Amino acid sequence: MRKFLEFLRSPHGWGLALIYLVSAAVLAGGTVLLALSPSGEGWETFSYVVYGCMAICFGYCLYTLILFAVRGYFRLSERSAAVGKFRSDYAFRTLLLAVGGAAISIFMAAYYWVLFGLTVAVWYGALGGYYLVLAGTRTGLLLSRKMGRRGGKNEETLALTDARGYLASGALLVLLAFAFVGVLVLTVVQGDHLEYAGITIFVSAAYAFTKIILAVVNFVKAARRDDYTVRAVRSINIADALVSIVALQAAMLEIFLASGSAELDPATMNAAVGGIAGIAIIALGSFMIVQGVRRIRHLRSSSSPAEEEE
Repeated sequence: MRKFLEFLRSPHGWGLALIYLVSAAVLAGGTVLLALSPSGEGWETFSYVVYGCMAICFGYCLYTLILFAVRGYFRLSERSAAVGKFRSDYAFRTLLLAVGGAAISIFMAAYYWVLFGLTVAVWYGALGGYYLVLAGTRTGLLLSRKMGRRGGKNEETLALTDARGYLASGALLVLLAFAFVGVLVLTVVQGDHLEYAGITIFVSAAYAFTKIILAVVNFVKAARRDDYTVRAVRSINIADALVSIVALQAAMLEIFLASGSAELDPATMNAAVGGIAGIAIIALGSFMIVQGVRRIRHLRSSSSPAEEEE
């Protein structure tokens, strides 16, 4: 039994090939069953069993792929200086990923604005604007960081620049949250709603929950560091993930209502979840403002005696 568990933890060879083969068969059979949707005594219970097996097979195959990717990443980090720096330098990794985050935000903004043009739903226009502002904030932080380190400035000046960017990001999040809550109230009054096409909602759900978990974990990590640009980026990721959860909740509620499996008022649920997210973002932005002001005061007070001595 111990050997079997060890194999499942680190699969390899013909055993792994057999697992992939069985998983492919289960996933294919489950897909056919889902398409046929047979009815009759015992079929419903059998369907749940098959769907459970599909979930287990898909999850385990995904685990093996992630496992191989991580192993390859560690091997590559030993051979490549750039990859090694990405692995060991948390600040460098955060800022590099922020570039990708800005690009994804721009893509999401364009996606929602296309939907806004097709449906004229305020929801989509608001989300597009929100993601564009987040992309601009990330880009501004990165450019400020890069320009601040070009002039050969001392560490105190660079830290002051980072703190100001952190403070400005917090203020922007507060303003953005108030605007988001205002648009949310408008969409509730107008009865607008979000929809995802078919199975994409499940992909969106996995992405949204993964994003919020990683955002929280990295927010805690960044809070232990004195690099306020890194803190700002991780805080923006929290705000990004919260709005993704709001959008996902609104879309999933529409699906449940359409299938008859929920008897909730969508306006009430959207207002409640959106309001909680808005309050959380306002609290986050306010926290950043307070911390940013304290950091700036501390840096100025610590540099004043040195300036007087000179």
